[in-house]
Amino acid sequence: MVLGAVMAGWTLLMIQIVRGPLREGSDWARTFITRSLILWFFLDTGMSLVLGYPNHALFNIPFAIALGIPLYSLSKK
Repeated sequence: MVLGAVMAGWTLLMIQIVRGPLREGSDWARTFITRSLILWFFLDTGMSLVLGYPNHALFNIPFAIALGIPLYSLSKK
């Protein structure tokens, strides 16, 4: 239940950033979301590999790409 509550809180925060400052083209919003994505990817993928879950680590790659492409395209504007 604790993890679900944390995820709900972070999801709400991300939705508000995406619908507000990121939509308006704010550089800080794109930077913060990009940094968060990079941190998640390395921590989650690394711990998955260390703990013996290579399939989970591999799953992170397409997920990171799916999130990274839109963020990268925003930096081109």
